Amino acid sequence: MKPWAGAKKDEKGFSPNAERRTTNGIFFISFWHRFFNGKRYKRQAENGGEKMAEKYQNLFYNQTMPHAPKPYRLLDHTADLGMECRGKDLTDLFEKAARSFFDLMIQGPKINLHQENLISLEAPDQEALLVAWLSELLYLFETGPLVLGQFTIQRLTPTSLQARVQGEYFDPRRHQIKQAVKAVTYHQLRIWKEKTIWKARIFFDL
Repeated sequence: MKPWAGAKKDEKGFSPNAERRTTNGIFFISFWHRFFNGKRYKRQAENGGEKMAEKYQNLFYNQTMPHAPKPYRLLDHTADLGMECRGKDLTDLFEKAARSFFDLMIQGPKINLHQENLISLEAPDQEALLVAWLSELLYLFETGPLVLGQFTIQRLTPTSLQARVQGEYFDPRRHQIKQAVKAVTYHQLRIWKEKTIWKARIFFDL
């Protein structure tokens, strides 16, 4: 006998429990498909060099970001929106801040990495550099318009950075704007280290 054969059914003969099992099953299959594909690309990356490693990293980020815990949390403020993000070091923090910024603004499928831009910035201090970094990404989004999905900090000092960013042109059929951001602000701006984790707090003008 089928596990749900004795379950209560509605007037059309459908079992809610069976429908829930089907939904959970689809999610379970989807999760393990991403997990094992990620493992496979990781093994190929170890044997196939930098290009395959980059492909593995992009696959893992783009396919798991919607379901995985976010590397940031939102902060509410009157007429503004803020986020607090975290990273294992300063380089990782700046990369995670960029990813979180676009995750906050855009909803859509996997971002194709067809377009590439090199960025070189200088600022008076670390906090101002973070504002300049996100402001430059916002500029690329507004003028491209580019939806960015990969951020590689190639060089980072307390007052300068060089980075490579990759993404694709905005397509209204694939990308939905979740939050329109006017500017990156200095309001309550802070970068600090908490035990072994680096954190940053930054607010956006909406």
